Amino acid sequence: MERTPLTATGTVVELDWDEDGQAIAWGLETDRDTYEIGESPKADELVDYVGSRVRVSGWIAEGGESDLPVLEVDTYEILGEVEVDDLDAEDEDEDEFLDSDLDD
Repeated sequence: MERTPLTATGTVVELDWDEDGQAIAWGLETDRDTYEIGESPKADELVDYVGSRVRVSGWIAEGGESDLPVLEVDTYEILGEVEVDDLDAEDEDEDEFLDSDLDD
């Protein structure tokens, strides 16, 4: 299997869930692509940061569980975390926008 080096900045996301709604696959979503995070000790650490912006260095390989390229994580740096309050505020703003559309 051919591997290509990669350093990318993006957000850690959940990609797949089991029947109980528990995440079973994670990825890195960048401005250009989404990568499945392959299994490794570093990946096990990284998935604790779902919703966080990170810079990851590693290797890209084909042949994961999904159709996405697999990112084998070598190192990572946390650049920022999404605050729950920020998400709630965005939801409230969206609700107000939707409510104002209904009034028209």
